[in-house]
Amino acid sequence: MKAYVITIRGNEYSEDKASRCVETGVTVGKIDVETYFGVDKDRAQTVMRKHGLEWTWADKNRTLQVCPISNLYQRPYYGADLNSKIGCSMSHYLLWKKCVELDEPILILEHDAVFIREFPTFDFQGICQINDPKGGGKNGSRLSRLMTTRGVVGVQPSTPNTTDKRIPDGLAGNSAYVIKPFAAQELINKFHELGIWPNDATMCIQLFPYLEEYYPFITKVEQDISTSST
Repeated sequence: MKAYVITIRGNEYSEDKASRCVETGVTVGKIDVETYFGVDKDRAQTVMRKHGLEWTWADKNRTLQVCPISNLYQRPYYGADLNSKIGCSMSHYLLWKKCVELDEPILILEHDAVFIREFPTFDFQGICQINDPKGGGKNGSRLSRLMTTRGVVGVQPSTPNTTDKRIPDGLAGNSAYVIKPFAAQELINKFHELGIWPNDATMCIQLFPYLEEYYPFITKVEQDISTSST
């Protein structure tokens, strides 16, 4: 399987962490990971418009609102400026397009991903998270404990983050996931239907009920800054 780690060209922190991901891919994961130069905050608006897209999340990430199409809540994501968030989402979008063009499943990683075991061969429906959720949002540690306590090996349906069906229930951290071409195309279509959201909000159970997760964790998050902050 082809694997890509998103990094920001010229950003010393991002390139250093991506190099670490590539190295642990070889030494631990036994998989070759290719560096993929993503969309930085300075190019985010230009790349977004080039693909006929616009950011529609939470009134430009300022206030709580409800999506008029999906009826899902949109809560502001704090911690980075809007263009950094757009750049992060567009980086994933471009890799979804690559998945469709290659017509084969790929592994997408953010630069903070570190391999902790060998990448196995396994089947999955369309999108499957392989990272330890710990460090991925406020519920990440809880989800990590739930999956560890459950201890079921292999692919399982994504563990819910919330009981509120109107809050997008996505993959915690979203720093490492495998994706099939049909699912990549569906994600692309959602960006054009709903507008650009944070990629982990778009990639939610409500919109993609076939979301899955793999245990034991294949990667973990080690970060000081996320790709949405660079």
